[in-house]
Amino acid sequence: MLHGLAWLFWRALLLLDRLTARAGQQAEYHADTLAARTASTEAARGMLETLLLGGAVGTLVTRLRADHQNRPRAGRRGMAARAGAARAGAAHAEATRDLTPASDALWERLRDHLAAVPPLERERLRRRSALDRCAVDATHPPTHLRLALLERSTPVPAAITATPAEFTAITAELAPHRERVARVLLAG
Repeated sequence: MLHGLAWLFWRALLLLDRLTARAGQQAEYHADTLAARTASTEAARGMLETLLLGGAVGTLVTRLRADHQNRPRAGRRGMAARAGAARAGAAHAEATRDLTPASDALWERLRDHLAAVPPLERERLRRRSALDRCAVDATHPPTHLRLALLERSTPVPAAITATPAEFTAITAELAPHRERVARVLLAG
């Protein structure tokens, strides 16, 4: 009896999950449309195309983390690897101290790295995304479909723009969070 009741609840849970997943994906399409109306269609497309560059981001962050911690990257062997392992504890402690220059460098290098991805590579990643039906996670629709929605819509300019003073204030407000995220990324 108890086993049958558990099975019934499990099936009801699966049904609810399936019903809400579709609504969640529709909400993501709506959020993309709102982002286009708020920041411009071009900015919303740029954001979605940047999501396809996750591999490039991961590679750069791993490289910067290794450089920041002064330890050898994967693939180095011998004395350098042993010396790097001995320094890892001290480097990790140092990585959690004041990172302002390091975190600024992280965000600058990341921005430059993403800007340097050639258009052909971006197009290749986009086609691969369509073939693999890649999405941010299981609750989001595939990224290529989100991009297609924005491309089919009439391009709109940004409804909200920031003055230089507002941009400076926003940057200052986000600075501690940028620092915290950089600390986590560089410390590993």
